[in-house]
Amino acid sequence: MKAVVVEEYTTIDGVRLKEVAKPAISSGKVRVRVQAWELVLSMA
Repeated sequence: MKAVVVEEYTTIDGVRLKEVAKPAISSGKVRVRVQAWELVLSMA
């Protein structure tokens, strides 16, 4: 799965999008899928 990983707590340059293994789900836990997008319309 893809994950946003903070490698350095400095600027936005310390944030990376990486492929990581899915975490195992244990009893009493849930996995939440988050999706987001942005649409910018410019009338220039």
